[in-house]
Amino acid sequence: MKLSLVAARDAFGEGDFNAALMNYYGILNWLIPSKRAKYFKEFCDALQGLLSDESIENQQKIVWLKMSCELFEQKPTLLNKCAEFFFSIGTFGEWMILPSAFHVYTPKALRITFTNAFSKKNYCYEGNPNQQ
Repeated sequence: MKLSLVAARDAFGEGDFNAALMNYYGILNWLIPSKRAKYFKEFCDALQGLLSDESIENQQKIVWLKMSCELFEQKPTLLNKCAEFFFSIGTFGEWMILPSAFHVYTPKALRITFTNAFSKKNYCYEGNPNQQ
């Protein structure tokens, strides 16, 4: 595990975000969710780098977003990255291909998430939006 983390961090440092995500995914896929959370920020930084890289095709970015949502369900930060990406490419309906993380929230919470993609403010919250 330590070797894969080092490889992921090295790839991220070199700007090879695809390789970094592959190494992170190889580790995080086997960890329980509570241990995955420790690496969430690192993973999101690599994902943001991939999404910002214009040399990578949108289809590959969508695959990484889907796999990311499977790893980190119900993370508003990740859902916001998805919303921002889909709006940036002009494809609102693509969010429907993502896993249950999008469908756990109520329509109101989804509107807040997608509105956040435009406003760049952090209106989203962790957990079940029906409890707030």
